[in-house]
Amino acid sequence: MAAALTLLLIGCLLQSVHCGEFKVTMPQTIEVLRGSCVTIPCSFDTEDGYRSNLDRTCRAMWKHYQDVVVFNSRNPHSSTIKGKLTGVLTAKDCTTTLNNMQPEHSNKYYFRVQCKNRLKYDFIEQKLDISVKNDPPRPTLTPSTLEVEEGTSVSLKCSAPAPCLSHPPTLTWTPSLGHSQETLEENQNKTKVKTSVVTFTASHLHHRQEISCTAVYNKQDGSTESSVSTSLTADISCPFKVIMPQTLEVLKGSCVTIPCSFCIKADFRSNLDGTCKAMWKNEQHVVVFDSSNPQSSTIKGKLTGDLTKRDCTTTLNNMQPEHSNKYYLRLECDNRLKLNFNEQKLNITVKDDPLRPTLTPSTLEVEEGTSVSLKCSAPAPCLSHPPTLTWTPSLGHSQETLEENQDKTKVKTSVVIFTASHLHHRQEISCTAVYNKQDGSTESSVSTSLRADISYSPKHTTVSVSPSGPVPEDSTVTLTCSSTANPAVRNYICYRADGGQETFIGTGPVLNIKASEVSGPFFCKAENDLGAGRSNISQIDVQYSPKHTTVSVSPSGPVPEDSNVTLTCSSTANPAVRNYTWYRADGGQETFIGTGPVLNIKASEVSGPFFCKAENDLGAGQSNISQIDVQYSPKHTTVSVSPSGPVPEDSNVTLTCSSTANPAVRNYTWYRADGGQETFIGTGPVLNIKASEVSGPFFCKAENDLGAGRSHISQIDVQFAPQILFSSDCTKTADQLNCSCETVGKPSPTLQWYLDGLPFNHSDKFAISNKPLNETSLRSIITVNQPQWRNLSTLFCRSSNSVGSATQRFYVYSVEPQTSAQSHDQVKMTVSIIIVVALLVVVCALLLVIRAQKTRHNLPKGTVVVSELLTSGEGNEVPNTTEDDIYVNASVLRQEDVAHPAAVSEPNNGDSPSSGPNNAEGADKNSEKKNEGGSDVVYASVDWKSKSKKKKKEEDAVDMDQPGSSYLEEERCMVGGMSRNYVSNAMEMGSLYDNVEPRNVKREVECEYAQVQFKKKSEKK
Repeated sequence: MAAALTLLLIGCLLQSVHCGEFKVTMPQTIEVLRGSCVTIPCSFDTEDGYRSNLDRTCRAMWKHYQDVVVFNSRNPHSSTIKGKLTGVLTAKDCTTTLNNMQPEHSNKYYFRVQCKNRLKYDFIEQKLDISVKNDPPRPTLTPSTLEVEEGTSVSLKCSAPAPCLSHPPTLTWTPSLGHSQETLEENQNKTKVKTSVVTFTASHLHHRQEISCTAVYNKQDGSTESSVSTSLTADISCPFKVIMPQTLEVLKGSCVTIPCSFCIKADFRSNLDGTCKAMWKNEQHVVVFDSSNPQSSTIKGKLTGDLTKRDCTTTLNNMQPEHSNKYYLRLECDNRLKLNFNEQKLNITVKDDPLRPTLTPSTLEVEEGTSVSLKCSAPAPCLSHPPTLTWTPSLGHSQETLEENQDKTKVKTSVVIFTASHLHHRQEISCTAVYNKQDGSTESSVSTSLRADISYSPKHTTVSVSPSGPVPEDSTVTLTCSSTANPAVRNYICYRADGGQETFIGTGPVLNIKASEVSGPFFCKAENDLGAGRSNISQIDVQYSPKHTTVSVSPSGPVPEDSNVTLTCSSTANPAVRNYTWYRADGGQETFIGTGPVLNIKASEVSGPFFCKAENDLGAGQSNISQIDVQYSPKHTTVSVSPSGPVPEDSNVTLTCSSTANPAVRNYTWYRADGGQETFIGTGPVLNIKASEVSGPFFCKAENDLGAGRSHISQIDVQFAPQILFSSDCTKTADQLNCSCETVGKPSPTLQWYLDGLPFNHSDKFAISNKPLNETSLRSIITVNQPQWRNLSTLFCRSSNSVGSATQRFYVYSVEPQTSAQSHDQVKMTVSIIIVVALLVVVCALLLVIRAQKTRHNLPKGTVVVSELLTSGEGNEVPNTTEDDIYVNASVLRQEDVAHPAAVSEPNNGDSPSSGPNNAEGADKNSEKKNEGGSDVVYASVDWKSKSKKKKKEEDAVDMDQPGSSYLEEERCMVGGMSRNYVSNAMEMGSLYDNVEPRNVKREVECEYAQVQFKKKSEKK
């Protein structure tokens, strides 16, 4: 059993293919063309235990002998040598193509398989030697020699390595022997080879002919292709026959080489030895050349062939026209071989000029961009002096060769390769052959040419403008589009180049347009069947006056006042703008502010509006009016009063505050200027107030985000009726009486004195002096001497202006002189009298009111009894106004006489300041009675109260408009011992008596008010 196991193991070792082992199969060496790829045929095997690990996770890697990975199938494009795994690893095929091989890639490589499992193996035992070369290996010919009988079927095979399967070589036979068949075969080591097999029948024409196979390799990197050739010379056996051209043209003074070979029967081949000579005879059978004595021959020359190899090629020198003849070959040996080949003759023609070269192809009709190969062939009858070939024009590098025709004559060829261009169109391309003569005479040259017909899309497309140069705007301009093209241009189209846009403007080679500012830039397109050509962008030089004149402000947007601002004026014009001028638009005026395209100014409230003018030789253009958004705090703050001018007191007045500001005013605030104080009175741009004597002065403030502006102090011209001031009084001395009347009013009042109802002026009896105290105040002083003042019981002072008037009566009393002893008693008496009089006045007033009320019931209308002032003979009259007089009776005054003024306000002036106060507290006592006749009894109550200066009139006002009521108000004021009573709005009155107090009482002003309201007592309450 053990022996059997041992034999099995030995068998596995000897035949690893059955038991499995790690092994790779690939060539040992591969030659690669530089810049091309190489396909490495590769297969491998693994031990049986690893075969299941061959899955899709496996990858192929190639390393060189330094163990560096140069290719990884997992990431082929990032490998050192880029390529592709073309085999399938799961099928044990590791065939790989490596691209763009370079000399530095020449190295030895081995294969590694690596899977995402335990299968990871380097096949380092087998290495591939890759050699990268600049030239490919030569192809091989099979058979390598050709020696056959004429008429034999010959098969030649050309084989060229194909290391890069994507770019296999192309095989070409020279000369073309017939149809060839190409295949891609596989060598034993799995490398590929390209083969071409040609089959033909051997002919004496093939004898000594060079048969070649050329392999052309196109490179993967796009560089120039590489080509290599392998050739053989055919040896064709045949019966007695000479092979040579039928005719040869020879240049006079030059040589001629006669290509010659012959066939003899096989049994004469042994006679071809060194004793043989070649002889050439003309048609007259005269020997003109003998190879055994060439220098003594008629035509000197040389046998250049080897007769033993059946080569009878001969060169004849310095051919002349007389040598033109037909010649045949004679072979003569020192044995039985002596033979004239007179069946085949050569006709030699000696000419003064050589044959013209030939061009292949003879015509050239291609599209632009086509690669063109032109071949120039010139006969080379004299091999020692072949012609020199020259191309005109020079189209590029040319390659010259000496080729052999089928009849073995030689021809000099020059091949030039170039890319056809429109520049070659209709160009004459010529090839010139220059022959140097053997006899030293002047060389000869001949040429052959063709005219290139190159098809191309339009080129050199241009636009011409007529008239050229500057043209006025709106004139007619002719645009002409021209282009070179083959075939001819089919369409001409003109466009305007509007930035990146192309705006169609017309078709045709000639276009007439109106020249304008927007005429250009423009261009034209020319089209034919092969494409289109576009002209350069052209511009018509249209001249026009400035247009599109604009102003830009920097910085843009709002700017602080007094900051620097740059104004830029721009305009399109041709010719260019000559002058830029700046103006401020002041209403209908244009105020010059500067010149130049750029103007630097200080931003201010009056910076604009402004504009600029641009001028050239043809005219001027003006920009729109622009405005700088200058921001500033409120300015020019003013107050307007409506109505303007003087206004009556207590009328409504509208105050309007206005200001210029940017940004706009946010707040308007009103203040009264109370001396050094600012008293807030309201907000808003418009303020409605009641006009009064104390309405002003006032001002307003305007505020925005940048600051505030303040108006000047304003004053409302409030007009009010005159008032006679408390300071009006009389003083008496022993000799004279002085009465002073002070008044205030607006407009400024006038004062007039009245005596006994008649006005009087300054005279020798009365000294009157008037003195204005200010714009609204006036003081008048009357002085009466002692003999006269006793008769002044009806002295009046009347103040008047356009609004109203006020009157005050001054009471003057005559008092007898008293002794000092009686003075004290008199004071007591006076006080008693005053008290009694005051009570009597009240009682009388009540009685008078009651009587007046009764009388009023009997009258058709309520009336008031008034006393009229008399009219003086001078014509000065007191205005016909209704006055309420208050009379004072004083029977006994023991002290010196005093005067008591009593102010009376006129009913026609209810708003006059001279009127007494219209308020008093309500009555505190009421009584009701019925008279005997059943008529209503009117009750009145009197309540005296001290006047409070701070108390508003409105607080205790009595409604004087109640129906069926009458109202009496009295104000009692004590001014330094002088008592004054003011009576106003008395609808019914009796006699009120004034109380007089001694003058030596301390001079103080104490006022009391009395209000009397009369009502009818209702029978039923």
